[in-house]
Amino acid sequence: QDVSLSILLAEDGRYAAATDGVDRFIHWLDNGAAADRVVLIPFAGAAGEAVLSDDYKNVLFQLYHLGQDARYLPEGSDLPMGVDGALRVFAAARDLGPRERVLIILSDGEEKRRYGESGSSELDVVIAAAKERGITIYTLGLGSTTGARMVLPPEKPGDAPVYVEDGSGRSVLSRLDPSDLRKLAESTG
Repeated sequence: QDVSLSILLAEDGRYAAATDGVDRFIHWLDNGAAADRVVLIPFAGAAGEAVLSDDYKNVLFQLYHLGQDARYLPEGSDLPMGVDGALRVFAAARDLGPRERVLIILSDGEEKRRYGESGSSELDVVIAAAKERGITIYTLGLGSTTGARMVLPPEKPGDAPVYVEDGSGRSVLSRLDPSDLRKLAESTG
């Protein structure tokens, strides 16, 4: 799950919506609908560490701590790094047998890398690796193409919202950019 600032600070509630959706999915799995192992991998400017687990309660615990875990990841939004982190989890997993390998990415697709470089060639590399390993990628775009302002959390309850501004004093908007998300899904599905 994308835990970049564009997800965590967007005033449209995309982080809460993503968390709620994942929570419902994990509860569906836990209620006997499946016996699959799952993993939550936070990513921003890099991917966090994780392992596949069938302990759904632990996965739910992790879900509600992703925002805190984001503080330990480099800033930015590096979609290829998130996919690569998931590929490493699949590679390290044991006893998967003939199960399908599915990766679900929740992101706004906004590619804001720390040094401004393009991620398109890295995206092609992780797509090729996912296809080689038989991993199907589904993507869920968070936010809207019209965008939402980014708001800093209040220092204390009752404080007025403080919006992130650019160098010209205009509010910074975070927008859904579906192009890379669509490419991941169409290339591996």
